[in-house]
Amino acid sequence: MPLPLVSIITPTYNHEKYIGDCIRSALAQTYQNWEIIIVDDGSTDNTPGIIRGFNDSRIKYIRQDHQGGSQLSSIYNTALRQAKGDLVAILEGDDFWPPDKLAVQTPYFDNQNIIMAYGDCVITNESGEKLFYRRIPADITMRDNSPVGSSLKGFIRAENFIYAQTVMLRKSALLAAGGFIQPDYLHLTDFPTWCRLALDGEFMAIPHLLGFWRRNIKSVTMANPVSISKGFIRYINTFIDTYQNQIRRLNIDINTEEIRKKQSEQLRQSDRDKNYIKALTLFIYGYNQPARQYFGLYLRQPNKGVFNSIISLLIIILSYTNLSSMLLSLAGIHLSGLLESLKKCLLK
Repeated sequence: MPLPLVSIITPTYNHEKYIGDCIRSALAQTYQNWEIIIVDDGSTDNTPGIIRGFNDSRIKYIRQDHQGGSQLSSIYNTALRQAKGDLVAILEGDDFWPPDKLAVQTPYFDNQNIIMAYGDCVITNESGEKLFYRRIPADITMRDNSPVGSSLKGFIRAENFIYAQTVMLRKSALLAAGGFIQPDYLHLTDFPTWCRLALDGEFMAIPHLLGFWRRNIKSVTMANPVSISKGFIRYINTFIDTYQNQIRRLNIDINTEEIRKKQSEQLRQSDRDKNYIKALTLFIYGYNQPARQYFGLYLRQPNKGVFNSIISLLIIILSYTNLSSMLLSLAGIHLSGLLESLKKCLLK
């Protein structure tokens, strides 16, 4: 029986520093029956030259005029329309994979009930050095979307526990859901797409490292964490309203009124604490100097909280020492769950 073809979707824009590593990680796969469809959203650096420097017939290159993050789903769907494989994997131009990524995932799709598989993810800095290890959730029903709809218990709390770099999808299920989904106010396509797919089939969460997510200061999620968070909440409310009948039929235990109440409070706090949230995000990923700037802006606000002010002052002092990078490295790789809990505590 022939091995299924995997179509790798790779959107890229001004990734000259990273696109070579990205493509090499695909070429290094132990599973070799794949094609990679690279959609270049009008890069102005040497990204096109680097891509064209690879001589492999499995690499398909599409260049288009720049559309930007607001049209991310269109970029993904351009690649999807060209995909010849029955399975689809995602590898954005600044990310990379371990060599066994495709080999580990493809066998799970022998089960026709599985429409998506994903796994553990390592978050790296711009240089590709490991920062944090993100594991699949402990809740088996939620992580495997079994029974169908169970993952929404996490998604509707604005928890995106599925990292796109680790994902493999059944193309027929993705097409049946309308392809990649993105509202115009959210510069992300993964979370809305996962929410929609959670209504249609089971997932397979694999406790194995399946992707590396490179964080850089220019990325959408780093540059606008509060805006992204508010977009998540807005989308969740829209999703609940749009699919309330399907949610009821699936008998998912979700208290939508309680969720809306909590989200309203989150929105109020995020508007007040936007500089603090951005500063903490920057600090956690090792950008100490810009983090200090945003902590300073927060401390100059008239309506700041006492607890957050104390944390801001402590982190500003800590950021000038080598101790900060040592502690974050230890917590990120070895005590990742502890660091995530600490971050949630600091953001309350």
